Amino acid sequence: MIIPILSYGHTHFKLDCRDMNLVAIVAEAENLRKKVMEATNYSRENFVLEDSNGRPALTLLWSSEKDGTLSCWSVRTGLYIGAFKPEAWDEDNRDKLLNTLDEWCDKANQGMARCSECGQWVNAYKKYSYTGSVCLKCYNPKKHLPPDSSG
Repeated sequence: MIIPILSYGHTHFKLDCRDMNLVAIVAEAENLRKKVMEATNYSRENFVLEDSNGRPALTLLWSSEKDGTLSCWSVRTGLYIGAFKPEAWDEDNRDKLLNTLDEWCDKANQGMARCSECGQWVNAYKKYSYTGSVCLKCYNPKKHLPPDSSG
């Protein structure tokens, strides 16, 4: 089976983000995903954002073409990092959000995790659920449970 990974180069992504709003990028990405799905008969959304050195850093998933929320996971650890809503991607915030994505790429490629409770980047963390992580300070064993794969 061929499993396609659609890679978005760091520089091209930043240029596209400066020229288009997030909803337009989502629509273009969804169009490309559908074409790849038809060509390979594989439907999973595997968009990868490269860091400035061309290394895969973040897996990107758009919740839907209409909603357009951009969610990010670390390629290296598989852990969830965070998400951006399209309304936050306006011209006033765009540079800040692109800088945030740069930071996330760098931290993810260092193997760090972003605490889902306090938002701090840490080297020591606890995994919970399927892709969640929390720092040791925020960890609560009653709340942050391992994944239930019992079906």
